Formats: sequence, structure tokens, C-alpha cells
Amino acid sequence: MSEVPANPPPFLPGDTAVLPQSGVPHHVPSFWQQEWVQNVLPFATSLLLHLGIVVVGYFGYKTVEAISKPAIEEQTVIADTGYTEGEVGGIPNPGLGEDPSRPAAQDQMQNVAPSDAWATNPSETLSQSVMSGGAGAEASEMSVIGIGGSTGAGRSAGTGSGEGSGTGDGGGPAAAFGVPGGGGGIGPKFMGQGTGARTRSMAFVCDASGSMINKISLLRKELQKTIDQLKAQQAFTVIFFADEKPQTLGASLLMATPDNKRKAFDFLQNATTSGSTDPIPGLRAAFQQSPQLIILLTDGDFPDNKAVLDAVRSLNRDKKTRVNTIAFVNKKDESNQKEIMKLLETIAKENGGVYKRIGDDEL
Repeated sequence: MSEVPANPPPFLPGDTAVLPQSGVPHHVPSFWQQEWVQNVLPFATSLLLHLGIVVVGYFGYKTVEAISKPAIEEQTVIADTGYTEGEVGGIPNPGLGEDPSRPAAQDQMQNVAPSDAWATNPSETLSQSVMSGGAGAEASEMSVIGIGGSTGAGRSAGTGSGEGSGTGDGGGPAAAFGVPGGGGGIGPKFMGQGTGARTRSMAFVCDASGSMINKISLLRKELQKTIDQLKAQQAFTVIFFADEKPQTLGASLLMATPDNKRKAFDFLQNATTSGSTDPIPGLRAAFQQSPQLIILLTDGDFPDNKAVLDAVRSLNRDKKTRVNTIAFVNKKDESNQKEIMKLLETIAKENGGVYKRIGDDEL
């Protein structure tokens, strides 16, 4: 080992020399021999290596997954215009031929009560019958006990004439008049005016003033007939107006269930006529229940026609409710009722409804 000269050259990493001040040999470490390199570099190298393995594994997994996964095309669903959730009103279940699971219709008698029967003409000698299905019989045929105790095949309820010795006129409760529909059409009628196939809620607002005393019985009958045809998913109410507080079926719309129909029939029978004609309280009560359709019926002028028109315009400002109007006026009296007929026509036109004049002699 040699001494360091007075002016030594710079030490290089790895050199060993004697420092003149101390005479002690001194070793200069190389880069790889430095302490921080030996402590940090192995950790950093291991970390980068493992991170690389994780990244390569992740992207490798995704690549394999994408290659092995079958291609799935999104199906395009084309709307079927023939599908519908169903419309209320009208005659449901259009029937063809003599399918007993579908309503029948006849074209001989127009004025018949709503019925699920199949006869084309009413029986005049109806008697209790016992029906049974026989093999080989058509869907509309049944065995009935005819007069005289014999059993014979006949059509519809009642005593039937056929292969047995029984006798009868072949009649029974008459089926509905007209061609069966498909749940559409004009829906149940009131006073000859359709209520609309898609109408799910309606309010009948009818005149019960003193002038209706001779017509109230017929009005009750028409209301009952219409309510009887409503479906269970429809809602309704009846309001009679005069010059005092209106007579109302209820504070809210009622679903057309059998119990609520019976409640309505009792209400109709107890309704009375009196006083003059002021429809505004009754109209206000009807609009508060928010029906889709209001049917306004009267047989004569109101005390203030303009006030009634203004009230309807205010109550139905957003036009959410259709208003049908009926002038319960005989044809021979039209000339004396021009003002009320004009008013009712205007109300119907402004509120998306239909106006109709009909007399008690036309029902």
C-alpha cells in the first residue's frame, strides 16, 4: 500500500488508500455497495415484479374471458299493435257461432234487459228446467225436462222441443240485441248516448227539480239499466240536483261491484223531485270526485244559464273531464227549449263531450 501524494487524484469507487491525516486505509464503496442501494433496491424490484405479474394476469384473464364468452345480440322487440290490456265498456268476449263461453246476440227484439241468455226470442211458457250435458251434443244443446215429464234435447233454458216427447216454444230469456263486440265500441249507453268504451269513471248529474216529476220514474229506470251494465273495474256516482243541496250517492266514486250497484239502486228509488233547477252545486260535487266523464241531464232552462256555463268553464279549466249533455225534451217541445238546448250543446262542445236531445216518448 502506498502513501497518498500531496496532491492525490480523485478516488474512484473501489479504490483503497491511506489518508494522510490519519494514516488509516480508506475504502470508497461502489454504487452497488452503497447502503441505500442494498436496502431499497431489492424491495423495489420485488414490488415492481409482483405488480407486473398482477397486471399481466388481470389483462390476460379479461382477454380469455372476452374470447371464450359467446357473442349475445340484443333482441329487438317490435310492439304488437294487436295487444291491449283490455278496454272496459262495450260487449266483452266477441263470440262466433254458438260458443257457450262467449256472449250471444239476437236481432229480433231490441228492448231486452241485460242478460247472459242465448234465446233469440223470449219464452212465454217458461218453466224450471234441469240441464245436463250429453256426449255428442253440440255446445249449445242440453237435455231438458219437457212438458209431460219426457227428456229431450232443446236449445236455451226453459222447456225445449227436440227428440223427446217434451213440448215447448224453444224460448227463454232473450240474449242481448245487436252484434257482439270486442270490448270496444261506444260502451254502455245512457238515454241512448254512449258513455265511451275507454271510460273508467263517470258521474251522472241529473235534474230532480219539480219539472221532472213525470219523468223521474223513467230516468231511474235508464240509470239503473246503465249502471247494471258497468264493469267491476269502472267507477261511478249519481247526483240529483234541484234548488237545494244535491242528493248524492256518495262523497267519492264507487266501483261498480254488485254491492255498490245495489246501493245505487236503493238510492235511485229514494230520490225525490222538488224545487227549481240549479245544477251548479251538483256539478261542483261531481267535479270534486274527478271522474273521466260527467253526464249532465236536464229537461229545461236553468235560472241563470250563463252562470252555469261559467261554472263549468271554471270547474273544468284544465279540460281533464269530458262532459256529455242530454236535453230530456220531447221533439214537440223543442221550440220552447231552444236556449237550454243551445247551452247544453255549447257545454258539450267546449268540454270534449257529446250533446243529445231525447224525449221520454223515444225511450
